[in-house]
Amino acid sequence: MLETDIDFLKRVNDFVGQDKDEIISRIGGEEFVLVLPNEDSQSAFKIAERLRKTVESTEMDTIGFITISIGISTWPEHSNDIDQVYKCADKALYHAKEHGRNQCIVADIS
Repeated sequence: MLETDIDFLKRVNDFVGQDKDEIISRIGGEEFVLVLPNEDSQSAFKIAERLRKTVESTEMDTIGFITISIGISTWPEHSNDIDQVYKCADKALYHAKEHGRNQCIVADIS
């Protein structure tokens, strides 16, 4: 699971709205969740980095460039409880945001 936060999303929402997608679900405020079935932490990290770099280098009309911060956790590596997997991704996301934004962090295994 990747939990993603579009840094300073309000700038985007002001111009393009707040639509949802069937693959990526908005879970509140500026946060979205991407469910990646059958991916481990290593492959999820590669996917997340590719997404982060693509977003970072893509200029949007009227908005300019934006960045995203991503927290990564996987089932069952981080937990057998899906709620706990989400909490691990959330914790990793906030670590990314608190340490400079525009990065991908894999949750610690506790």
